[in-house]
Amino acid sequence: MSYSAGRGSWRPCSTLGVAGVLALAGTAWAQGGATPVPSIAPVAERFIPMTLDSGPVAAPAGLVTDEASVVYSTEVYQPGAAFTRLKFGRVELAGDTTLESGVVLRLTALASGAVQYLKADSAAHWRNTSAYFAGPAVRIEVLARPGAGASRVTVEGVWTDANLEGPQDLCAGADDRVPSTDQRVARTSNGCTAWLFGDTNGMLLTAGHCSPATMSVVSFNVPLSTATGSLMPADPSDQYPVDTSSAQSENNSVGRDWGYFGVRVNSNHGLTPAQRYGSVFTLSAAAPAPAGQTIRITGCGTTSSPISPTWNQAQKTHSGPYSTLSGNVIRYFVDTTGGNSGSPVINLATGQAIGIHTHAGCAGAGNQGTAAQQANFRAALAAPRGVCDTGRGTVGGDLFAIGDAANNFGTLQAAPARFARIAAVGGGWSGLTWHPGQGVFYAINASRDLYTISPAGSFTLLGRIGGTTLTLTGLAFDPGRNQFYAVAPSTGQLFGLSISSELPPAAVAIGPALGGSVRALEYDSTRDTLWTVAVTGSGVQLMRMSAADGSRIPVGSLGIGNIGDLAVNQTTGQLLTVDAASGQLAEIDPTTGAATLRGVTGGLFATAFGVAHRSAPARPVCIADIAGGDQGQPDGTVDGADFIAFVNSFGIGDASVDPAADVAGGGAEADQPDGSIDGTDFIAFINAFAAGC
Repeated sequence: MSYSAGRGSWRPCSTLGVAGVLALAGTAWAQGGATPVPSIAPVAERFIPMTLDSGPVAAPAGLVTDEASVVYSTEVYQPGAAFTRLKFGRVELAGDTTLESGVVLRLTALASGAVQYLKADSAAHWRNTSAYFAGPAVRIEVLARPGAGASRVTVEGVWTDANLEGPQDLCAGADDRVPSTDQRVARTSNGCTAWLFGDTNGMLLTAGHCSPATMSVVSFNVPLSTATGSLMPADPSDQYPVDTSSAQSENNSVGRDWGYFGVRVNSNHGLTPAQRYGSVFTLSAAAPAPAGQTIRITGCGTTSSPISPTWNQAQKTHSGPYSTLSGNVIRYFVDTTGGNSGSPVINLATGQAIGIHTHAGCAGAGNQGTAAQQANFRAALAAPRGVCDTGRGTVGGDLFAIGDAANNFGTLQAAPARFARIAAVGGGWSGLTWHPGQGVFYAINASRDLYTISPAGSFTLLGRIGGTTLTLTGLAFDPGRNQFYAVAPSTGQLFGLSISSELPPAAVAIGPALGGSVRALEYDSTRDTLWTVAVTGSGVQLMRMSAADGSRIPVGSLGIGNIGDLAVNQTTGQLLTVDAASGQLAEIDPTTGAATLRGVTGGLFATAFGVAHRSAPARPVCIADIAGGDQGQPDGTVDGADFIAFVNSFGIGDASVDPAADVAGGGAEADQPDGSIDGTDFIAFINAFAAGC
């Protein structure tokens, strides 16, 4: 059911015909016993059924390329439409969504060039719908790489504009609102306003009668409407799909009308709205007494003549006197119209939001809203759900994770401590490892950007890793050899990473690409081995990986799926991860590969994330210990094998071919590789060898 707000009127817009509208036109209530008027705008769109079917499509099997190609393309066109939104029937996109091999659905507005990218997981988040696109035409393309498998997309129809308006409720007979651009305020897909506030993850509040559980999209930076008042959609990069599992609300008259919900990250840039726009409202603990204070309402209300139709449901703001506070009801003489439901009620004296605008009433004691202290509302804030809940644990311990549904970095424990947010840092994380010498974590994302992150959450971009165009995951660090590693999940290729303060980070292939879906990586100093996880025909397998040539030795099945990364307690050898399907901490037996669930973390993770343990290596770091162990790795002793290995590598003189002699000259410490082999390495090795470490 939707509603329309007008001074002293109420009607369910979806059920009244012309006769019903005429019957209500002369109805009025005395303000003392007035039925409150929800301030929601009619949903200004209509649905047009259609049938499109790509059929099974895939890249030609014999195509010799690693690049994605367009395997299906069509266009949807509705003449005269100001905006277009697609309703899909089937979105079956092949491939792993965390890898570059995953099939992509690309949607492009022909009028503006705005683009939305979807994979199988983000299409599910959007519940088989698209973003809103400006203009009458959208191009639909399926992009696939060879070997990704068959995909299929069907379209059941489109939503376009219906150019409906809601009646006004203005406090002085004229609309005194002015356009505004507050990036904390958004328009919802069902005709309301929502706004970011300072909960754990910077999620959203609105009115309860706006039914947050039925919303599909929240749009920020909405543009002006057309000359006839038809709504124009925001850019797809400013649209976010609602996480309906997070929605909580109450719609039980004035003062008991509120909604709390979260959104998923935007599929184009991978950020939450709070990360993208950088600010949120502070919610007051309680609405203060009026005492002559001034209120501001900012939202996406409708307009009518003589106001320009271009302002219709674009963001506008107005301020006016605070009228009364009565229990959980706040009143104020500030202009609002249909579509303002859910707007923040802002106390200009403090800049804080003291409640949620919900109902009209300027003919009486003022427009109305739910005060911030309402008990059920506060109870919901204390017990969030879905994406609003992730990261709300107690910071502590030495196991860290990055890349939950809200892009948080923090400590990871089982309940009651749970996953605890320290900071929100970037997006698209796919690997994390600890550098004990520098006291920082290294993290990598899907764009191959490499960062350092302190345990307190401050992060520094080191650069984009060159040497490959493949997505890299599962970052690992071997302190004995001062060597970083990563894997390319789509090809199974192991890479060594060259990291220095003078040059951009670069990836150097180790051995051949052995195929398979390899997702996780971590070095284990207690066993002198690299651990990885691969998806095989026998399920998700724990494997040992050779640092010399990338070969893998299966250990056993984990018994769980959705493993994005591994962590090793370098002091005890404990092997840990998160089962994303259940959100539970899991310990893996290194002798059998079997995973044992250790309790819920409260973190909302997908198949791509990073975990790492902040611990000292089981044996001391020694730059002279470069050989003698399994597969040419350090063995904890300094002897002739190390000397011979150094001399041979130094003779080659090319760290990209044999990095064993690259032991010094770079990084924050003298004993860090710098990507080159020279006299600095020779002197450092001889000194360490003579000392015996």
